[in-house]
Amino acid sequence: MALAVLAAAAFFLCLAPASLNACPTSPALNASYATIYSIPNGCEQSSCDYFLAARLNDADPTYLDFWLEGNAGGWIAVGFSATSSMANADVLACALDSSSTPVLIDAWNPAGYSNTRDTQQDLCSNVLEHDSGRFTCSFARAINTGDPNGQDLQLDSDLYLLLATRSTTGTSGNPPELQKHSSTPPRSPSALNVVSLVTPPAISPSVSSSEQPVPSTSSSSVPMATPMPPTPPLTCPPASPASESDYRVFARIPAGCERSSCTYYLAVRTNPDDPEFLDFELEGDAQSWIAIGLSKTASMRATDVSGCVVQADNSVAVVDAWNVDAPSYSNVRDKNQEICPKSSSFVNNRISCNFSRPIVSADTDEDLPMNDTYYLLFGRGNTPSTAQPPALNYHGPLTPVVSDSLVDITTATGEVGPPAEVGPDGCPSAPANSADYRLYSTIPSGCERAECSYVVAVRTNDQNSSFLDFYLEGDTSGWIAIGLSPSQSMLMADVFGCVVSSDGSTVSITDAWNFPSSRSNVRDTIQDVCPHSGFFQDDRIYCSFSRAIQTSDTDQDLDLSDDYFLLLATGNTPSDGGFLARHEVTPLIRPQVDITTAVGEITDTGPSSCPSAPSTDGDFLVASLPGGCTSDCSYTVRIKKNDQDPSFLDFFLEGETNGWIAVGLSETDDMFNADVFSCVVGTDGSTVSINDAWNPSSRSSNRDIMQDVCPHSSSFENGRISCIFSRAIQTSDTDQDLDLNSDLYLLLATGSTPSDSGSLARHDTTPPITEERVNPATFTGEVGASEVMVRPALTRVHGILMVVAWPVLAVTAIFFAAFMKPALPNGEWFQVHRAFNVASLIIGATAFFFIFVANYQTNGLISLTTSDDSVRIAHFSIGIFVMILHILNPLISICRCKPGTSNRWIFNLFHATLIGYAAEIFAFINAGIGLHLFGVNFSRFGNTLLWIFIAFVVFYDILIVVLLLVFFISGILAKNEKLAPSFLQSLAKSCSGGEQIEFSSEMKKVGEEKEDKQDLDPAPRKEPSKDSFLRWIGFGVFAAVMVPTMLAIIVLIIIPQ
Repeated sequence: MALAVLAAAAFFLCLAPASLNACPTSPALNASYATIYSIPNGCEQSSCDYFLAARLNDADPTYLDFWLEGNAGGWIAVGFSATSSMANADVLACALDSSSTPVLIDAWNPAGYSNTRDTQQDLCSNVLEHDSGRFTCSFARAINTGDPNGQDLQLDSDLYLLLATRSTTGTSGNPPELQKHSSTPPRSPSALNVVSLVTPPAISPSVSSSEQPVPSTSSSSVPMATPMPPTPPLTCPPASPASESDYRVFARIPAGCERSSCTYYLAVRTNPDDPEFLDFELEGDAQSWIAIGLSKTASMRATDVSGCVVQADNSVAVVDAWNVDAPSYSNVRDKNQEICPKSSSFVNNRISCNFSRPIVSADTDEDLPMNDTYYLLFGRGNTPSTAQPPALNYHGPLTPVVSDSLVDITTATGEVGPPAEVGPDGCPSAPANSADYRLYSTIPSGCERAECSYVVAVRTNDQNSSFLDFYLEGDTSGWIAIGLSPSQSMLMADVFGCVVSSDGSTVSITDAWNFPSSRSNVRDTIQDVCPHSGFFQDDRIYCSFSRAIQTSDTDQDLDLSDDYFLLLATGNTPSDGGFLARHEVTPLIRPQVDITTAVGEITDTGPSSCPSAPSTDGDFLVASLPGGCTSDCSYTVRIKKNDQDPSFLDFFLEGETNGWIAVGLSETDDMFNADVFSCVVGTDGSTVSINDAWNPSSRSSNRDIMQDVCPHSSSFENGRISCIFSRAIQTSDTDQDLDLNSDLYLLLATGSTPSDSGSLARHDTTPPITEERVNPATFTGEVGASEVMVRPALTRVHGILMVVAWPVLAVTAIFFAAFMKPALPNGEWFQVHRAFNVASLIIGATAFFFIFVANYQTNGLISLTTSDDSVRIAHFSIGIFVMILHILNPLISICRCKPGTSNRWIFNLFHATLIGYAAEIFAFINAGIGLHLFGVNFSRFGNTLLWIFIAFVVFYDILIVVLLLVFFISGILAKNEKLAPSFLQSLAKSCSGGEQIEFSSEMKKVGEEKEDKQDLDPAPRKEPSKDSFLRWIGFGVFAAVMVPTMLAIIVLIIIPQ
């Protein structure tokens, strides 16, 4: 009765995503692998921080077998990339899921560098282990999977390798997905063809003590493909004492500062003891790291970086690193640390360090020869790094400053950069305090200046009409800015901002711009703003400045006489260097305008005409939470055609929330590209704004430039928002508005964060979605919300009843029939068996009914649509099969032969073995699938329920195997077949064509003693067998584990999401 093997195999077969090909045979124990990569280079396999090996599968050479091993607390992975960047990389990973169980994940990185689990999981598992913070895993992957989703690369092509790990909790969600790596993954310096590297096969290594296949690491027998050959050990020069005058190259930020007051300071000299080395001194204000980079392109790509990193104990580590030659700009720690630390310190958030570097390094792949000319990049970072070994993480808002020219640091003298910031050629005088500004925009629109959270005003300067005067004011503790952009994004935006110093005493005015290839904000080298005034009081910034309409800095400044979108932005992070840190809230975007000529308030564009306020009469489309509620609903949206103008739809929104309430309309059952209408409470709680927004593919909600909603009324009282508005069924804004005369899903959303700008902060819980698409322009009546109230409640009831019906009642009934007959020889076992089975059937049928009702309330009585995945279909199909067996078995019992007849064994075989045990096995499998589905869709605990159940099944199977052996042996020793488990008796008879299998020659002949006579004739009463105490102990152990385990699962099912 190998229940464990059957249940686990079938269960995981059901849960596995579709794959194009069956998995090949796992490698033999003496299989050998070719080493592909090891970190540190040349390390012994067991001591490597990262180890990757591969081989062609013996049984199917269209597959590659991989061996991946290394130190990581969350996950370890290898990525394959055509471009050496993370974008569009194919990722194969071993990770710990939420229950700390090792799992395989086939993933890929879309263009945005975020990691996504593949729709089709094309990995075949062999070994998955995680012990003492170290992964050991082997798996197979088809060289060409033919993945229809385009998420797998062909591994027989030249690809860069990305070697990634995560030191802490590695996955999120169900099924698990990889979280961000701990540090930027090292990359191979060149593209590699893994298939060619593993041919021919290597000599077989010895088998490890754990009997797992272990990759060979012998360079004499294995074709090594480690991209970087070992470099000779670096011989460091002595740390000679030196004064500042000994150093001939200086960089100070700001230019001309005293060393102790510089935010960044660099000094370089030739080492006096070994002229083949350069000595570096780095010092500056930074909480995480400070570094110097050498680049041929004045960008961060392909840059040789030397830096000093603050560690958790406040010690400072010196790091040799480089930036890959790819658009990602990722910084990678060199595998060969060609750097000599001298001294370092970290005091009062200031880093100071001294180190040496060889002018020409043996590591030609990751180190540049310093006796050449380069741009110097002066970098700092404030985000602590937990990577081990130490590495530089992202600089964040502190974008590195670049020298204005190429420099040979081995020969240059004097200060070489960065250049002092250049201001405009001439600044006009400040406008008078009483000056009138002809153009302005506020948040919220139409507010009184003192009550606005954001104000920007623009005018032409009185003395010099080639300049514009700007005035900024707003509620923020960090910075306020106005951006001008040729598109509705931050890319290539020209930005002017006012930044509060860290002590709050001063406000600096800055000229900045956003990279065209990223969203990073950079302070302009040429500061073309003319500051007039700026101060910070009561968490509110005030500032005034001028900017020339056209400047000589055509690279970083826009011509202000063109039409641009206005980006109204604030942030809460102050800065002493005038840098703009990342905003906390997405900037509000105003329509395109020429700020040199426009007059009046710039507001969002509204509809050309609006109908009058609607009546509350008519036939509505209604969606509410809870479903079907008529009063005190937590959420209600009602939609109908406008009485006066049927080209408009009227919306009535109401719900319990302190922030915002919204309805989204989407062509898919997702937030992607949803058209969103919202009612948002202001920060003072006195106003409610009605807004038109949309969700781009990133899921962030953006307020539409064209506000095509017609507000009628709104209120916020006693924690409840109510608003009424209209929207044209079809608008001219086809980019951000959907045609409402089409079948759409409704998203019912709320959030707790108020906003003066009308922007929606992230919702607190995932919005419920209607189970079906409806046409808002034509549909009337109630539409149910997906998996919000009815379905989860009925699904919980279904799950609880099924847990009681099978793991509690049915399994107990089977246990008594299989093992307790000798302990209860006068028919008591049969009474328990029958009672528990009848109860199990009734409760199981009730649970069956409830889940059909749940589907009827949402998807229809039977839901096997194309949107259902294979796991749901498997659960449905197996459930039907198990229910049929559950009903069939008692029907067979009614027609059974009498005990003692020659064919009674046939009934025993079918009733117990073929149907009873089959139903039990498939019920266990289906219960696991059901708990998985419930955890993913309805429970905050995810697959915790599943793993608890799997643990119980493993325990139960072990107990069954032990009891089978004990009582089979007991029957032989007692020379009594009746002591053997009943299903073994039936199997024995079936194998012999109905003839009794004797345990010894002393056993009675067939038919001498009637089988199961105790069912009908309880007298004379029989004595329990001598091994009865063992049977009761077995049942006691079973009950002692089963009862609390099932109670725990039931409690977790009851707890709401």
